[in-house]
Amino acid sequence: MARRRGKNEPSTYQPRQSVPPEVADRVELVRAILAERLTISAAAEQLGIARVNMQTLAHRAEAAIIAALTPRPSGPPAKSTRERELEQQVKRLHKENAKLHEQRQAADDMMGAAGEIIRSLRGLPPRPSSRTSSPRSPRTSTAKTDKDPESDLKSATAPTTKCDSEELASESRKTDSEEPAPESSTPSTKTDILSRQVRAEAGEAPPSRWGAPPKPRRASTPTSARVGSADSASESRKTDSEEPASESATSTTKEPGPVSEFSTATPERDSEDPKLESSTTLTRVLARIATIPEQSRRAARVLGIGGATLQRWLGRLALGQPLHRSRGGSRAPIEPAADQAVRAQVRSLAGMVGAASLSRHVPGVSRRAASCIKRDELAALERERKVECARVKVTCPGVVRGFDAMHLPRGFALVAADAHVPFRTSAHHVPVYNAEQVAMALNDDFIRHGPPLVLRFDRARCHDAEPVASLLRAFDVLPLHGPAYYPRYYGQLERQNREHRTWLNQNDASDPPLAAMITALNRDWRRPTLGWRTAEEVWVARPLLGDDRDELREEVHQRAARRQAEGITPDLAMRLAIEQALTKRGYLRITTGRQSLCEQSIA
Repeated sequence: MARRRGKNEPSTYQPRQSVPPEVADRVELVRAILAERLTISAAAEQLGIARVNMQTLAHRAEAAIIAALTPRPSGPPAKSTRERELEQQVKRLHKENAKLHEQRQAADDMMGAAGEIIRSLRGLPPRPSSRTSSPRSPRTSTAKTDKDPESDLKSATAPTTKCDSEELASESRKTDSEEPAPESSTPSTKTDILSRQVRAEAGEAPPSRWGAPPKPRRASTPTSARVGSADSASESRKTDSEEPASESATSTTKEPGPVSEFSTATPERDSEDPKLESSTTLTRVLARIATIPEQSRRAARVLGIGGATLQRWLGRLALGQPLHRSRGGSRAPIEPAADQAVRAQVRSLAGMVGAASLSRHVPGVSRRAASCIKRDELAALERERKVECARVKVTCPGVVRGFDAMHLPRGFALVAADAHVPFRTSAHHVPVYNAEQVAMALNDDFIRHGPPLVLRFDRARCHDAEPVASLLRAFDVLPLHGPAYYPRYYGQLERQNREHRTWLNQNDASDPPLAAMITALNRDWRRPTLGWRTAEEVWVARPLLGDDRDELREEVHQRAARRQAEGITPDLAMRLAIEQALTKRGYLRITTGRQSLCEQSIA
């Protein structure tokens, strides 16, 4: 079934071509050659041309037929590599140009906002806006950028006379010629209210343009506001014509007109107080930024926030509140009885219960509150568990040595380490984990670093085989096995294996460089528990053991025999006998309770 043609897709139908008379004979002869009704030699003889030329014409016709019958690829024509590279370059340049334009605009806004703030700090009037570079862009009016909201409020509510109305009308016509849409002089916007709140908090009078008190400015007012008494109008004209002699008169001269609810009396201030001066200057700057819409929008763009957010922040700053507040409401307080009920439920179920179940079990507690209480109670349970645990500490290097195997992608790593100092005495890479390999590794370890008094290793079958047992008897080393199915007894060895695994994962584990690993862990790692010394430094400075091994072995066997006579299993009796013998000699210390940081370090 043929594909349906698209809406704007041109037709591919090719009409029949008309044959010109001058080539009609050649066309008929080529058709006959292609139909194998005539030979090339005969057709060349009829046309009176060479056979090679006739064969060329026939081949050209065949090539044209093949090209017309070959299916064309679907879709638009493929673009060349150079064309695709140019398109990508154009897109990249457009992005870079837009980014540079945004950066330049942000820099202009930042410089403009900084300039306005500096002018405000220096007591200068705001800079009038200039015509933009484009002749078609509208002129920005500055007639109302430096007006004072309090003066607008007073002038809007003050009565005027007929003469003043004419002057006001002429002034309004001048203003209308510059500004397309005059704004109302009534201070009903949030920025005007915010500026008065800022000044009220700082206790200062409205700011002036050139250090003089602000003069009420005439503005277009409703007809009802223009009707007043002649006395009020004369007083208003006198106020407009008078100029105070100094800035000190600002705080004593009382402006006519009704008093706004935002206007406050200026308190007496000590001009020598730097804190009060800086606070007054800051509030004046904030009032100007909040009052003038152009500066407010520019400052908001520089800060990357909206205009409403800037006004909200300025209001909080004026009231001494934090700018940022956490989203959402505050959590309702939980009753002490409900809190204790949730904690008791967590303890009774050993922390397995979920927060949703707790919230339904105790009424008046939300799921999130139950989750917080459960987290705190689980932390308290863990602290209590650690306090109740007994800590076993070997007090001298060379007394107890641990031995364990670690599986590798190819073979096993047999690592021996001291129990007092994290010093790896040896590490062997063996293809199989059997008694012969274990005996060979232990023999090499005892020869290089001396045999310990006790060797602690797990209950692997190869550890109790005859080659290992005979080696321990030859060096007078007591074997120490932990309880069955209790891996926490070998927690020190497991933590060391975790360090070994981490180090080997960064290297080739198929052919592990165990010698480099031992060197890195023993010589390069300064530990806080060793007084910021390396394990090798502490191991080299260890004292030599002068204990009689035969006496120690005899004492341990006697203690174990007495324990077995009390009905204790031989395995547990041997562990308790070794523990008591080492504790008697001061090589082992068992403590309970929380351990302080100073007790964790080795002197």
